[in-house]
Amino acid sequence: MRQGRWTFVLLCAWALAIALHAQQGTDYEVRLKQLGADPQAVRQVVAQLQTLLRSEMPEAKIGALDWLLRDAKTHDPQLASLILPLCQDPNGEVRLRAVRNLRWLIEEAQNAEALERLVQALTGEEKAVRLEALNVLRQSAQTNSPLHRHERLIALLPKLVKHPDPDTAAAALGVIAASETLRTHSDILAACSEVAQQSADARVRNAAAEVLIAHIRRLDEQRAKMLEVLTKAAEKDGALKDRIAQLLPATPTGNAQGATQPLLLTIPANAPDLTFFAAFIQPMLAKPLAAANGQSCIGCHADPKQPTRYRLQPADDDGRFTLQATLLNYQATLQTLNLNEPMGSVLVQKVTQPHGGVGALWMDENGMERQLLTAWLKGEKLDASLRALLDFEFFVQNIQPMLVKVGEDGSSCANCHNTHAVFNIRTLRPDGTWTLADARHNYANALKVVDVDDPLNSLILKKPISAREGSPDTGVPHAGGIRWRERRDAPEWKALYAWVQRRLLK
Repeated sequence: MRQGRWTFVLLCAWALAIALHAQQGTDYEVRLKQLGADPQAVRQVVAQLQTLLRSEMPEAKIGALDWLLRDAKTHDPQLASLILPLCQDPNGEVRLRAVRNLRWLIEEAQNAEALERLVQALTGEEKAVRLEALNVLRQSAQTNSPLHRHERLIALLPKLVKHPDPDTAAAALGVIAASETLRTHSDILAACSEVAQQSADARVRNAAAEVLIAHIRRLDEQRAKMLEVLTKAAEKDGALKDRIAQLLPATPTGNAQGATQPLLLTIPANAPDLTFFAAFIQPMLAKPLAAANGQSCIGCHADPKQPTRYRLQPADDDGRFTLQATLLNYQATLQTLNLNEPMGSVLVQKVTQPHGGVGALWMDENGMERQLLTAWLKGEKLDASLRALLDFEFFVQNIQPMLVKVGEDGSSCANCHNTHAVFNIRTLRPDGTWTLADARHNYANALKVVDVDDPLNSLILKKPISAREGSPDTGVPHAGGIRWRERRDAPEWKALYAWVQRRLLK
């Protein structure tokens, strides 16, 4: 009798496995139809991929795994049995590619073992695999796919934020920064609060602080919406007016320059990004312009003798802005914007047409100034700390070109770092150029490997002069090896060192 029961249980399990396999196959067939694919042609490609994945040659497996990342039509759930073991392949590049493929195996194929492999990658000892797994989560967060919201992965993030390896902690914070859901999770916020105060690494402290700042902004937005609702309610119930008035911020008063305006601002929910303003817009306002006879926007609008309602604060004698001046300039600039129709704002009209006795300042629609202004007004954000901001124009002119310069090994920084979890660099377009959006992406990622409190400790300075196995003088290894034989005497290293010292804010 007992043997009969076990036979029945095994038969049920077998039937369930067949049903699940059939369901996966059905879902895959549906996806192929949605993608407009020819099932027969896809089956032939999948068969070739199976052969390559079984190969003993690492190059064959890498090629197959890369193909799967590019071609969603080949995401056959049956490939899982060949891909998952490769997460522990002897070849490091194979392991990394296999980890990248875990995302579609989890999200599309609903493969439970793939989730376990991802958890193992995040908690394992191999740093490169751990960073790659975090990169998978960051991509999920950026596209708002379900993977990064899985409860098991959310439970791991606080530990990863507090990881002793700063690259791991920074990468985990990058995942959190990309997800509004993660930025509101109590355990994650607690971990960010801890490392913002205690981490020995400036990058980690700043990244954690930015997560907390984003959370505060969200709370401010919610507060503003609630106050708006209460204000409307008070119009119908006079008894509420006095109580609501106690919650409203005091109206700022002061001289024409607004020097006594509050340092802490209540930023409207639909206002353009403050960090983007500080990195890209404020420096342009301080740049001398030919159309204004060498004068800058701030040069005119900070002059108390000039009759203007758009009053700006100048930089200090060293050319850098204080945080207070930046906040005041941001607040003043917001007053020139129509937040409901940003491109129709007074600011846009002023910089694109002659005004105040000067010519059109930013007339060229394809010029850097107009492109940055348009991106800002359309809601582009910069994921960086205000304290860590460096000179963007210097980066574009002097740092970015060296990222695609081919070294003695026949490769460039961008060749390896276009898939890097922390210092992620976009390669050149087919026409041999970068777009301004590419440059902003590269700039934002370069800031992640700069230590503004100790510039010489910046990874962007230490890694290029470190050997693959590590260098005693830098204390870090570099998978790409030593890039410049002259090391600190190399012109490239000197340019980098000059850049990491060009802070925008005090």
